[in-house]
Amino acid sequence: MVSSERLKGQRVYLDTNIFIYHLIGYEPLRPQLDVVFGLIDREEFQAVTSELALAEILVKPFRDGNSDQQVQCRDFLESNPRIKLHPITRSILISAARIRAESALKLADAIHLGTAQTAGCTITLTNDLRLATAGNMEFVLLSDVERV
Repeated sequence: MVSSERLKGQRVYLDTNIFIYHLIGYEPLRPQLDVVFGLIDREEFQAVTSELALAEILVKPFRDGNSDQQVQCRDFLESNPRIKLHPITRSILISAARIRAESALKLADAIHLGTAQTAGCTITLTNDLRLATAGNMEFVLLSDVERV
């Protein structure tokens, strides 16, 4: 288990699955999500993600034709002052290419890691074991976050 104290004061990159679970729903991890988003709401760590997360999180609402959920997801990521939505830049794409060359990650995951590195994140929060085994930063699995 990872204590919420480990995240405090850090610049934490949030993988897309964290937002999907939070906004679209994944009840088995609701206690951990409540801890993480409570910390974000209290600004106890700096939350960062890529604009790529916006594209990834909107797939299901578009597929389902759920315009309310589309608006909710967009508003949450685009208008939340506590979450830094980092643009995809040329330097991130070059970092992503290097990460892909050194690992078995797909391009989207490499862009996430390249963004985390470029943004100066010290921890990446994910629930994707493949992502957590690549790169040279600290990874925390959402399922390992201590419940309150």
